[in-house]
Amino acid sequence: MSIDQLERLAKLHQSGALAGEEFQAEKAKLLAGKSAGGEAGAAPTRTVALDPKWEKRFAFFDANGSPFSKEATAASRELGFGERAGIFFNIWALALGIIYFIYLGIPRRGLGLLLPAIAIAMVLWGFDTFLYFAPNWYWMVLWVIYGVTANYYYYIKIRHGRDEWNPAKDLFS
Repeated sequence: MSIDQLERLAKLHQSGALAGEEFQAEKAKLLAGKSAGGEAGAAPTRTVALDPKWEKRFAFFDANGSPFSKEATAASRELGFGERAGIFFNIWALALGIIYFIYLGIPRRGLGLLLPAIAIAMVLWGFDTFLYFAPNWYWMVLWVIYGVTANYYYYIKIRHGRDEWNPAKDLFS
């Protein structure tokens, strides 16, 4: 048990993500040395009322893990193109980029993608002129990466309560 875990649990309760009974049960488990995941010291699983499309995406990630895992790849082959695109790609993240990540409550992941892209552009095309001379395809690749990663990053935020600076941390595990 740690103070951080208790604080995270209290924030979930205050934001309405955990009902009173759920909060008390999770708190008791945490104080006893167990969390919702059954492992001592693991972060509690958040239960939030989600839109059915997000429920479908989250159910897929719960069952198969990261979008880049072998299990998810095998399971996605059984889905139609539209279903697969709905689970693995977010058109709003493609269109809005970092703004959509901030809207979802995962700004650290969004900045973790944007800041290295800007740094690389500065090195490749010069500090003063990188915004003018970096080719359009370079920025389009960044927006596509936003579109491909948004759903899974949001899943990590809701189910595990984490928004970390390292954008690659959970993708390949």
